[in-house]
Amino acid sequence: MHPAFGRYVRQTRAGTLVPDTARIKREAHLCGKYMISASDDHLSAKDVALGYKQLHEIECVRRDPKHTVDVRPV
Repeated sequence: MHPAFGRYVRQTRAGTLVPDTARIKREAHLCGKYMISASDDHLSAKDVALGYKQLHEIECVRRDPKHTVDVRPV
């Protein structure tokens, strides 16, 4: 099966595509949630989440001026 069909579709022996309901049910509880991992085992989940939130805010601040200022070479 081509990878473009996604991981929630499986192909039968006859070649028809059917939804993989078992996999859909297994991963349904993750729908709409972000999975964050960290390599430091001593950090709490709250610290990791706050660190990613701060990183996102910094990236937004750095991205915004690039769109509001039109700089052209002289």
